[in-house]
Amino acid sequence: MATDPSFYLQNNLNPSYDADIIEKTRTTLGAAIAFSVDEIEKHLDSPDEPTIPRIYSSQVGEAVGLLRLYAQAGRLGLPDVLKDRLPALIKKFIGPCFTDKNPEFFEASSKNPDVRRKVLNFGKCGMMTSLPGPAFLEISRQLLIPETADDDDDMYEIALGVLQNGFAACFEASNEQDLQGDMVELMWSTAGFLYGVIGMRAMLDGMQTTDPGKIAKAKDSRLLDIVSNESIGRLVTEIIHTGVHGSGRFREQFGHAPPVMWRDFRRSYALGGIHGVAGVLLILLQVPNAIIYPYLNGHILPTLDWLLAQQRNGNMPRTYPTNAPQAGGPAWQCQFCHGAIGPALMLTAYKHLLPFPTEGYTPRSIVAKRLNRDKCLEDCLDFIWKEGLLRKGISVCHGITGNAVPFLIQAAYDLKEGKTESLSLGRALALLRYASGLPPINMPQSEQSLTLPDGQPIFGPLEHPTYLFQGIAGAMCVWADALVLLNNQLEGAENVTTGIVGFPLAGGLGIRLPL
Repeated sequence: MATDPSFYLQNNLNPSYDADIIEKTRTTLGAAIAFSVDEIEKHLDSPDEPTIPRIYSSQVGEAVGLLRLYAQAGRLGLPDVLKDRLPALIKKFIGPCFTDKNPEFFEASSKNPDVRRKVLNFGKCGMMTSLPGPAFLEISRQLLIPETADDDDDMYEIALGVLQNGFAACFEASNEQDLQGDMVELMWSTAGFLYGVIGMRAMLDGMQTTDPGKIAKAKDSRLLDIVSNESIGRLVTEIIHTGVHGSGRFREQFGHAPPVMWRDFRRSYALGGIHGVAGVLLILLQVPNAIIYPYLNGHILPTLDWLLAQQRNGNMPRTYPTNAPQAGGPAWQCQFCHGAIGPALMLTAYKHLLPFPTEGYTPRSIVAKRLNRDKCLEDCLDFIWKEGLLRKGISVCHGITGNAVPFLIQAAYDLKEGKTESLSLGRALALLRYASGLPPINMPQSEQSLTLPDGQPIFGPLEHPTYLFQGIAGAMCVWADALVLLNNQLEGAENVTTGIVGFPLAGGLGIRLPL
């Protein structure tokens, strides 16, 4: 189903590319990244609310983009003059969360459960919109960046306390929430916390440092307990357990059900990326295979196939049923929150992490399901290409750079498989070059007009121009991933996906950092 034509532009971009276009794109991406850092730094001292500790809806989220940039600096070929600015800038965004301006953060780390539950509880424990988000960021900062400060140990203890309590909150659903399959979604709750845990585990497993202080924190038994296989397994089991109950309620209402089903914060059966089934499955598919395997064939993949059966012409409805009241907006959209983007990321994760068997006999039914999933991904990508030039602008959550991510991850798969040409790569780069001309970047671009026939600009100023999900901090994440992929290809890297992080706080080719 098509989205409202007033939401998007007709896509006249050219996805073809050659060596010259690739080189010019690398230059454009590098310039867009540098400009983004300048713009983020310029807005730091604005009369905004930099101390509100919510990654999705405040300035602290910009630290995600900056931390990712620091972690990718080598793969990006980031100039030292730019890289050296990042540590202090990151600290300025995260630090205010740990001051007395934020009593919530101290309450969230309290050992008194009654105090903690006022601000950190089931349904409010995910990375994007809850207090564990900045806690994951602070511990990531201390493990990634060489510089130390006098208050680091205190901030670490507070952050660790928040994560310990966040883990506990994931298991505190009320009986009603548990029986209805409520509130495990990526944006608000358990699936979002699980993303942070897996990302932290991956970062710890890959750490290389001789710094005694960082080694001590990386080996802290309290942190290791949160990211252990046992803890990850408990989170996965809780999500599946709740989903089985939700499936039962769904069956009572509709007469049929997938093996697992969850309701979102509006108590509707959302299907998309940030609130719905696609987002939860996306995170589960990126759990280490040894942990997720017991649930893969009985719960996860059959639910994935049920979800794909709801797809129409490559797009995904906002909720089931499609004629349900759409409290959050139109039933059909083309953005990460709802629509084709979430299922596309779910399917790219499936392709990257569950490769098709190349040896031995594969039953015909398994082959047919695999082919259908591949076809559904192709349909998603074609739909996003058709309707993905969103008038909302540059952002990852409701805009063009977010819609480029499925193409970028599919391109990484193509190149990893040895393809010399990738339609998805051409599409991703065309979208990202076009996005570099949008406010507030406004770089020269010749991809497609940025004005209406009457000369008025198509894209107006953003309400939050530097935020992670609504502005250039998120766009910068996608530009950086694209540049890493191009650099890897140019340098003949053994694995072209090395250093790519994926959609902010969602991934798409494995969760590699809690960012």
